[in-house]
Amino acid sequence: SNCALPNTSSDQHDFSTFNFSIPAGSTITGISVAIEGHYDSSSGTNTFCSFLSYNNGTNWTSGKNTPDVNNTDVTNTLGSVSDTWGRTWAVSDFSNSNFKLRIMPLVANTTRDAFLDQVTVTVSYNPPNQVPTAPTQNSPANGATGVSASPTFTMTTTDPDSDKLGFKVTIYSNSGCT
Repeated sequence: SNCALPNTSSDQHDFSTFNFSIPAGSTITGISVAIEGHYDSSSGTNTFCSFLSYNNGTNWTSGKNTPDVNNTDVTNTLGSVSDTWGRTWAVSDFSNSNFKLRIMPLVANTTRDAFLDQVTVTVSYNPPNQVPTAPTQNSPANGATGVSASPTFTMTTTDPDSDKLGFKVTIYSNSGCT
C-alpha cells in the first residue's frame, strides 16, 4: 500500500524504449502518464503507482498514485502538461537508454490480479527558440513611491507558441528585499 521506493514487497514492472523525438535544446514543461487497466475485484483499495527514471533506473522520481481502480477498465492520467514530477528534465533524459517508467500495483489483497491494458507517456515541451521571454514590469515603475496600497501591476512578455503564462509578484517593504 506504499507508493514509494524502495518497495521490495510489491510487484513492479519497468517500461523503456519509448523512442521519444524531442528536438535538442527544448525545454521540458511536463510529463503525463496515462494508465489503462483494472483489477479482478473491486474489493478494498487497488491503485497503480508510477515512477519515472532519467538515468536507466538508478534514480526515480517520487511516486504518483492513481485513484482507486475497480474491476472495470479505466484510464487514469498522472502528471500533466505542466507537471515535471519534481525535477528539471534535459532532452537527453528521454533517450531509450535513460528513460524508464515503473508501474507498481498496490492492492488491498495480495491475491489480487492486476490487468494493465495500455500505458501512454506524453512529454510536453517548448521547442528551442520558443521559450517565453522574461517578463518586464511596465507599471508601477520599480522603486516608485506614492503607489496605491492596492496597485495594479502591468507586465509584458511573449511566448512564440502562445502557451498560457502566469506571473508571480513578490512585494517587499524595503530595498533589501527582506
